[in-house]
Amino acid sequence: MFEFEGDNVQIVAIEASKICFFSEEQMLMIFKHDEKIISDFLYNESIKLNYFIKLSCELKLYTPSVRILRLFYGLYNLNGQSKNTYWEIQIALPNKVIAEITGLHHVTVSKILGSLKKEKILSKKKNAIIIYNLEKFKDLVDKGIAY
Repeated sequence: MFEFEGDNVQIVAIEASKICFFSEEQMLMIFKHDEKIISDFLYNESIKLNYFIKLSCELKLYTPSVRILRLFYGLYNLNGQSKNTYWEIQIALPNKVIAEITGLHHVTVSKILGSLKKEKILSKKKNAIIIYNLEKFKDLVDKGIAY
């Protein structure tokens, strides 16, 4: 992982990679040498652009509490287990990780979890998420909760 100087961009490689920087003149020479590279380059850039546009739209469209509730709802659907009076999702998920996944600040995550606990909808333990009121939880997934 490295950061570009002065522009707050972070790049994380998910596989062994080599990063190369080319000047404008070098890029033009490469494009002249093999014109197919131009279409490949534009295609790959458009895929990246579409990914980030979609991500940006989702971050704007969904409020912070809805992002957290949607995450928990997905986990509930994957491995929620019914107990006598509640539902339990066995997972160790620190607030910092929730913040990273949802694009929120960890303090915002804590405030939202506090509101959900205060309303007796759910609480997050060290190794589990406990859903006390499943119907209210499902109702809030698209609406969110004040925090």
